[in-house]
Amino acid sequence: MEYIKFNKAGKIIGQGSCQNHLFREQFANLIPEEFGLPSPTNTDEKTQKVTFNGFDDSGWPINPQIINKTPEELEAEKPPEIPPEKRLAHITNEQLQTILDRLAALEEEKLPLEL
Repeated sequence: MEYIKFNKAGKIIGQGSCQNHLFREQFANLIPEEFGLPSPTNTDEKTQKVTFNGFDDSGWPINPQIINKTPEELEAEKPPEIPPEKRLAHITNEQLQTILDRLAALEEEKLPLEL
């Protein structure tokens, strides 16, 4: 049986599989407020979530269903755009050493640092 793991907010946080009779036991030792739901193998945690109608007496979600996230939810989860000047730069050790040598030379000459 294929299943998804989700939290109390309905966010899908993982997928897995087990034998049908072991499904409930898979979640016995999980972090509190993490749950499982049998699911199709094409579940997409980026575009889908789980809704449910509260919790039963044993603490399990009532009537959980996998649904698509709204366009607003998808937009809110997008990472912020990083402007080019703030992006990480990957340089070699040789390039770094050249920069450090130039800085040292500028400090010795007391010249202003130009970028």
